[in-house]
Amino acid sequence: MHKIGIFGNTGLVSKEIQKILAHDDKVNIVFRQNSKRKKGNLAKCDLAIVATHEEQSLEIVPEALKQGVRVIDTSGAFRLKNPEYYKNIMA
Repeated sequence: MHKIGIFGNTGLVSKEIQKILAHDDKVNIVFRQNSKRKKGNLAKCDLAIVATHEEQSLEIVPEALKQGVRVIDTSGAFRLKNPEYYKNIMA
């Protein structure tokens, strides 16, 4: 069983991801977090899916990696070599 965590779990992208994962009996969503709520323990996840804005991803992804969790980030925060670009451009 793959234990999955989802950040931004009430947004459109993460809702679609959750619909897809609901059909896989080898997946269990054990962690969910949005801007208002957090449920579960990220450290128990094998994989975290981060479906947040770039600014939030820049904080979430390094923390998840420190906890030994693999990450898929749907934002553009890490697509460029210098993630500071997003902070400057999006400010």
